[in-house]
Amino acid sequence: MKILICGVPYGRDNIGDEAILECVVRILKEISSEIRITVSTDQPDMTSQLLGVRTCPLFGFHEPRWDEDQLDAAIRDHDLILWGGATGLSDYPEYTLQIFERAQKMGKKTAVFCTGMNDRLNPYLYEIQPGVKRILQRLVAIGSFGLVDTIRIRESRRKARAISRIKRFIESTNAVIVRDEETRTNLLAAGIERDDIIVACDPAITIRTFDGETVPEGNAVNCPSRIGICISSQSPVKKSGKLALCLDRIIEEYGADLYMIPMNPLTDRVYMCQLREKMRNRDRFHDYHGSELPSAVTDYAAGMDLIISSRLHLLILATVSLVPVIGISRGSKVDSFLGQLGLESAGSVESPDFNFLLKETGRLLHSGAEYRQNSISVLNEMKARLDLGTRRLEALVTGDQEVEIATA
Repeated sequence: MKILICGVPYGRDNIGDEAILECVVRILKEISSEIRITVSTDQPDMTSQLLGVRTCPLFGFHEPRWDEDQLDAAIRDHDLILWGGATGLSDYPEYTLQIFERAQKMGKKTAVFCTGMNDRLNPYLYEIQPGVKRILQRLVAIGSFGLVDTIRIRESRRKARAISRIKRFIESTNAVIVRDEETRTNLLAAGIERDDIIVACDPAITIRTFDGETVPEGNAVNCPSRIGICISSQSPVKKSGKLALCLDRIIEEYGADLYMIPMNPLTDRVYMCQLREKMRNRDRFHDYHGSELPSAVTDYAAGMDLIISSRLHLLILATVSLVPVIGISRGSKVDSFLGQLGLESAGSVESPDFNFLLKETGRLLHSGAEYRQNSISVLNEMKARLDLGTRRLEALVTGDQEVEIATA
């Protein structure tokens, strides 16, 4: 079978997406060495070299979104079009659904594999952002004495159209294997009538570590505690000055050194360097100079005593090595993941809880053994769910009825 993995902005400087891709490719190769895999990516040469796959252009995340002839040729050349993870069902369904609807019209098999859906559609796509347009529509509402709320009406229509489109696709695709129970709940809440949705987990929990680069830069050998930090530049934490003060207190109260672990090596690092300049103890907040390969970042995170992150995939890569984590929510996906570990987030990027962050840092730095024991149990549960999802994918790929029956 020839499989095209797409629907995620691979090759766009997101280590989390690349971790997903690496693991999905390995899962497919373990199903059958005869599968021919192609990845839609913005870094074709590097992806091909690292993963041993064919590549084609990244469809759906550029303007223009694609060359129609190239897209159609790529779809025609494959038997199965696979939506390969991430949170695309809520973050960017418009881009990806056009690809999969096109594939279905050509009679191709399609499947969702470990893709997630937040409890809220991407506000940057489905909500009118602050600016002239929002001001004008607010004036209309004021002029009508609140009887005509054009902002609410337009946003509701946008979201309703998106949900309807997601519903049609999910009900017609060949297999639906989702990332977590939250995604399944959100799909069912959208009115989807399908009783064979399989809840797996994020494939990145099976990432394999990288030899070397396990000792962080700076004073890691001598300091009492090493804490890895990633704050997303995509959704920065509000009140960054207070965040800087909180990080200073963590350094001073727990004798910790902090280490940047940017999951977007370009933009996250720039943002965290700016954050560091607001700190008193900026010399204790060290740059990351290691490899950008997901396995190397996983290895680096394994050398930490604690991870604080608003990026989901750093939380996942840390959990692989049983390193305690504190999440700052930037969407329900972070809350959902932490909930599986019995943890709460330190507020959200819009409304961070710095007191909780400080106290939780102290608690987790002193409860390593208990935390690791719980994490082992959670990881085993996740892997069992992923195994179930993999068997469903195997049934679709191989047409093996016995595998299909076992999955059911």
